[in-house]
Amino acid sequence: MAVVSGTFIAVGESAVLRLATSKEVDFSLSGTYAGTFYLEKATSPAELAWERIGSLYKTADATIKGRYKTGANDSLRWKCFAYTSGTATYVLDDNDDAATSVKEETLVVGTPTEQRKMIDLLEDLVTEAKLSNIVLVEGLSIKDELNRLRADIQTENRNV
Repeated sequence: MAVVSGTFIAVGESAVLRLATSKEVDFSLSGTYAGTFYLEKATSPAELAWERIGSLYKTADATIKGRYKTGANDSLRWKCFAYTSGTATYVLDDNDDAATSVKEETLVVGTPTEQRKMIDLLEDLVTEAKLSNIVLVEGLSIKDELNRLRADIQTENRNV
């Protein structure tokens, strides 16, 4: 799942949402602001040039929502073309509910009880989202990795 979000408090560009495959991307803009905004798509994978797609939103304090069908390898971003005042919050969401890769290991910090509660919560989320069979880098499923973390915490508690 890829979501790019942030705020505008001046003229500029948002963070970029890069897509490997064709998607239907939800876009939104909200907040207390006055300005002119539009969506842009990179004209090449190098992202050296951008073109406006869709409408020009010249507005104040409005919530804008929509959906855009991308192609494979598209890159999208919001552009604040003119800024008057306030804070505009933008979102680009690729609607992909499945995690596709794990790039770095996360360390669970806290007491052993807090760590166990976090692992239980993660396991519930994995089960609910039907991600139990996704294989991680080492060949373990997410559920296997959570069980390994749980065992590590129990071992550490015995050694303390």
